[in-house]
Amino acid sequence: MHKTMKIDESLYSRQLYVLGREAMEKMMESNILIIGMDGLGQEIAKNIALAGVNFLTLFDKSLVCMDDLATGFYFDEKSIGSRRDLCVEKNIKELNPYVRVNVLEELDDIKNYSLVILCNEDYNEQIKYNNICRENGVYFIGCQTRGFFSQVFCDFLEKFIILDPNGEEPSKGHIKNISKNGIVKLIDRHQLENGDIIEITSTEIKEYDSQKFRVKIINPIEIQLIAIKKDLSENNSFKFIEMVGGNYEQKILPQTIDFKKLEDIINNPCIIQSTENIETEKIIHNCFKLIAKYNKEKKPIEKKQYKEFIEFYKEEIGAIDENEIKEKEEIIRNFVLQYNYQIIPMVSVIGGFVAQEALKACSSKFTPLHQFLYFFSNIKVTEEIVDGNNDRYSQMYNLLGKNATEKILNSSVFVVGSGAIGCEHLKNLAMLGIGIKGKIFLTDMDSIEQSNLNRQFLFRREDVGKMKSEVAAREIMKINDKVTVEYFTQRVATETENIFSDKFFSQIDLVANALDNVNSRIYMDRRCIENRTPLFDSGTLGTKGNTQVIIPFLTESYSSSRDPPEKSIPLCTLRNFPHLIDHTIEWALSEFNAQFNKTILSIKEYLSKNEDNVDVLSDEIGSDIQEVIKKAPFTKNECIKAGVALFVKLFHTSIRNLISTFPPDHLTEEGTPFWEAPRVAPSPISFEYTDDLHLTFVESAANLYAQSFNVRDMNTSTDSLCTAVENIKTEDNIIVTINKDDVVKYLNEEVYFDNYETIDFDDLENSKKKLKPITVPEDQKIIDPDLLTIIEFEKDDDTNFHVNFIYAAANLRAMNYKIKTTDRLTVKGIAGRIVPAIATTTALVSGLATLEILKYIIEQKEYRNTFVNLALPFIGTSEPIEPLKNKINLENIFKESENYETKYKNIDTTNFTKEIEYTLWDRIELEDTSINKFIEYFLNKYNLETTMISTQGKVLYCSFYNKDKYKNNLTKSFKELIENTEDKMFIYVDVLFEPYVEEFIPIVIKL
Repeated sequence: MHKTMKIDESLYSRQLYVLGREAMEKMMESNILIIGMDGLGQEIAKNIALAGVNFLTLFDKSLVCMDDLATGFYFDEKSIGSRRDLCVEKNIKELNPYVRVNVLEELDDIKNYSLVILCNEDYNEQIKYNNICRENGVYFIGCQTRGFFSQVFCDFLEKFIILDPNGEEPSKGHIKNISKNGIVKLIDRHQLENGDIIEITSTEIKEYDSQKFRVKIINPIEIQLIAIKKDLSENNSFKFIEMVGGNYEQKILPQTIDFKKLEDIINNPCIIQSTENIETEKIIHNCFKLIAKYNKEKKPIEKKQYKEFIEFYKEEIGAIDENEIKEKEEIIRNFVLQYNYQIIPMVSVIGGFVAQEALKACSSKFTPLHQFLYFFSNIKVTEEIVDGNNDRYSQMYNLLGKNATEKILNSSVFVVGSGAIGCEHLKNLAMLGIGIKGKIFLTDMDSIEQSNLNRQFLFRREDVGKMKSEVAAREIMKINDKVTVEYFTQRVATETENIFSDKFFSQIDLVANALDNVNSRIYMDRRCIENRTPLFDSGTLGTKGNTQVIIPFLTESYSSSRDPPEKSIPLCTLRNFPHLIDHTIEWALSEFNAQFNKTILSIKEYLSKNEDNVDVLSDEIGSDIQEVIKKAPFTKNECIKAGVALFVKLFHTSIRNLISTFPPDHLTEEGTPFWEAPRVAPSPISFEYTDDLHLTFVESAANLYAQSFNVRDMNTSTDSLCTAVENIKTEDNIIVTINKDDVVKYLNEEVYFDNYETIDFDDLENSKKKLKPITVPEDQKIIDPDLLTIIEFEKDDDTNFHVNFIYAAANLRAMNYKIKTTDRLTVKGIAGRIVPAIATTTALVSGLATLEILKYIIEQKEYRNTFVNLALPFIGTSEPIEPLKNKINLENIFKESENYETKYKNIDTTNFTKEIEYTLWDRIELEDTSINKFIEYFLNKYNLETTMISTQGKVLYCSFYNKDKYKNNLTKSFKELIENTEDKMFIYVDVLFEPYVEEFIPIVIKL
């Protein structure tokens, strides 16, 4: 890598959490050549450019034709007749200023490249280029998309090194003790497997330093250690020493695999299964192999040739089993019918997949494809030939037929979110022509940030700060100017149902989710259930992705199944007993909020002229705030002094007093050691102005104090900091005490220390007690509350000192407790709850979702949910789960009623519904009617007496409380009784019945 080339963390931060710094730096040295710049080549080039390689070279002398506009999203009608590669060069360059993009006039020496990617050439050409690459020691990928069939082949030569096979977070945890036989007892259940390699950390026993151990599993909380040498052989001379406490961390060791060239392996392929049937993929392999032999002259394959090719297939492969002949011939037939055509969702899927394989080749991160992939979609195609449509949709007309294509062009879709997946969705939908005669609606409440540009390909640096949906709509019109797009900048939520109303939903055919949080997904799931609108959900997490199809009456909903909740860290662990770096990072974030958010908020409330705010403060809390105000910094030096004081308080005085109260040899009332694993007795840190980490903490704290108290002209260069802090003596100025009597011991074997907090901020929020206003002391500093700034943690601004504060605080806290420190990027990711993301996964997942959207629009119901992990690589598909059927047995409900003998036993139930079966999609729909008639309906049909009716939090009828109040409502309709129904087409009503029915089928009134 060039010495001047550094990783721009503001741009690549999300990708760095996927690849890691080492792999990223390796990738930034690479040189990639892509041959073929049709839609597939463009998709691969887009994703690779976003990832940030060094050089990206394009080559395709073919001239753009109208058919290329079907998938070439960087082509337009003005491109027709020009060289493909020259047409896309500018667009690819704009994606990433750090990538040097150039176009070849003629193919030059292959050995100049790290990797060559050949797009949409048959196996004859792939063998030719693969052999040239082999001769020059260059990695090779060949790929094709043919309609809804696709093929990928990888050859990364012999002895390819994989630095990290799966990208999973290494297993780590806390040790209770190690015996002299090397048996380790752990505090929590481990996630290790037999043969894993670990290291022991956070220990003062030197014998364990840098020594690796192979693991043998005994049980979920015990492992046997086997010491190993650098060559991984057993180190029999190692002597285990008994140890209490410490941590373990899994070490990922490099792996080596060998590849074979295409010519040698094509007749005995190693296929990675991507569908439910590996036998089908073997047939597809033979189709791709034999079509190259059948069509040596590379003429367009006509649809009518499928019969001839089936016979050719039989001659080459041998007779097909009679039991399988129909199924195999159907696959071969479909392959030939689609061979000449391209469609954007398949280009998106394979473009994302191949780009990730390219990054693996250049970075050695993750397990590469070894060596063939055949992915296809089960969408049925047409035999008809549609002439006369010489436009960008002619390929789709001939692939899917006229009727299906017209349905696509007439469709309207609501895209929720225009981030990474949203950008890909919009590209795919626009390329399909959705919105030509219908409309694409999209919404996103967020503005564009620098970190978005690495994977949200519609945005550029000059767009930072603008609304995502507005820019995305503008850019989609450049991709297809015939598409109608309407954008919104509001979030989807209850408060915006006046915008995204029932009437709005009546305009759309389906919803394509591109959301990044569970709560919004659950909300959209509910709205789609209410409006019986199909929902296509997509999500990614690094190299992992998934799609879910949610079709009314056919499938379960998004909310039908939920992931388990994330594990939380006990408060006492954060405050006093951390044993992992995650604990100290969470503590540092909490301290950031306490110092620069909650404290400032409390001061503003205290100083406010609003008596209500002053009155809720207790005398104790008020006096605490007065102390903070007395010490409030008004100058640069005071801010620096406050930063040093905070350092001493957090990392020296409080720790010193804790150890003074509970010495390392302290015993509990039961006589057991107080500082027993996982508790670690901490050590105080003395402030040293020559220590970089100490200065980082003081610098960031000083600047945050300056921001909070409106102190300007802060200059905290290293020299100025050293000068300012050299003579500051603060240890005697900061007094933090811990009263042993205030400590609550052994509550669930945990100990809490709350009393050394400056202010108990929860008391401010929880106090309901009105007290007399506190008299402001005469010596209190005069502070204008309007000039105080409450700081909200912002992870993506590297100039605001937020992450620097948490990075320094977390690592200093770790040093207090003998925990292995970590880098700034890791701290930023954990504290900022950053979701790892990379463009390759989003492109692939969007393509998969678009395939399912196509099926719905053209009424082909063989839907598939998918899960992918590009790190492995793995693509799994499954049929969507049917909705759960619920049953209400009214006969049993009557029999179990306390009034059965006196009221229901002798009633003739012949004409009543006795059992109701329903799913989440079912409901009782009634036209708007009076309350009286509503009551009569349920009495006559189900023999149920209505005792209460309510909707939207308003009671409309009640028979058992204040009955006269609702008497006048009986003759009124629901529409008369409910306000603000202009945008609603129906309302859900909640009803109580006698006898009591715990869960009844939803009831809807149509308005």
